[in-house]
Amino acid sequence: MQQLRITRTVIRLLVVSLCVLIFIVGRFILQPERLLERANEAVEQGEFDSAVGYLTIYLAMNSNSSTAYFNRGTAYLSLGEFERAIHDLGEAIRINPEYVDAFNNRGLVYMDLGEYSHALDDFAQALAIDPEGASAYTNRGNLYGRIGEFELALNDYDRAVQLEPTRALVYANRGIALAGLGRYDEAERDLETAISLDPTSAAPYFTLSFVFRERAEYPTAIEYVTQYLNLIGDEDTDERRIATQFLSELETLNEADTTP
Repeated sequence: MQQLRITRTVIRLLVVSLCVLIFIVGRFILQPERLLERANEAVEQGEFDSAVGYLTIYLAMNSNSSTAYFNRGTAYLSLGEFERAIHDLGEAIRINPEYVDAFNNRGLVYMDLGEYSHALDDFAQALAIDPEGASAYTNRGNLYGRIGEFELALNDYDRAVQLEPTRALVYANRGIALAGLGRYDEAERDLETAISLDPTSAAPYFTLSFVFRERAEYPTAIEYVTQYLNLIGDEDTDERRIATQFLSELETLNEADTTP
């Protein structure tokens, strides 16, 4: 008799669980847009694996959604799964050949893979579709800067600044290109503008410390690299190790410069 009660209890629990599962799956099947909402929420929380899961279910029901492929490809990019990102972004472009953001993001993936010719092709295609696209100019400028083509980078950053005159990142990137060309006064102006637009962005402080080191203004360089270290936090990262070593070099240079 006791065994029978236990069996009935187990059956009830299984039935309840099955009903709950049917309810949940049914909600998503009847309202697939909820999957997109959940995926967006997951991305906002940095839960890219969850976003991929939601979007994979959505694509099983809506295989011609360029938006879902784009979002999943972008999530794969954030996870560092570059080949999957290229596939999904390519699918988004196949479905919607005018998808500017898909060309831009696939170009970023190719940049991370070091496939610069493919990246340039994608940024060029994005600009052919939308000649006023500041992101494509910024991304292509970043690529040119990475390979040391600072004049080409500067041309793209100039255009990006015209299109987005209040975006801190554009000024920061142009400041880096100008510093690479040895145009330190112009670099300083752009980097200070970037800081005024976004004081919490760390990169301009580090570039400014380089600018002032090249001018042999070591105390000011030390101030900027110290601010950079304060902004990036205490975690032991490559960026922090590089900046700490640079600070030590600056302090040595400053001591030698001030010693009679």
